[in-house]
Amino acid sequence: DIEPLVITFYSSAIILIITLLLNPGFFKFSFIITPKTLFYLFELAFISGILPIIFLYKGIALIGSEKASIVATAELPITLVLAYFLLKESMSFVQIIGTVFIIISIIILQSGKINNENNILRE
Repeated sequence: DIEPLVITFYSSAIILIITLLLNPGFFKFSFIITPKTLFYLFELAFISGILPIIFLYKGIALIGSEKASIVATAELPITLVLAYFLLKESMSFVQIIGTVFIIISIIILQSGKINNENNILRE
């Protein structure tokens, strides 16, 4: 019943506090923060940190936690494949094997869900 923005705020605040406690020197910068740099930092934090969490919680509300978790699991291999083809990033053997394992796990999750739905319909 809690709004996604509230959950995002609390989780981000807790992560900040834990990071400050475990590694107090983490937020010391060796460069000058200008208004332009600050704008880019907030923009990056919003796009890469806040929006994905909001979309995940909205997705859970719309399509359910099972499908949302499968989509969230597929995020990493999709990102790696796009980085490889679009950005010409290199992938190590371990990354390729990890991506294959993740894709296999998604297929197993999806096939298990289909089998469970078929069993429920038969009963």
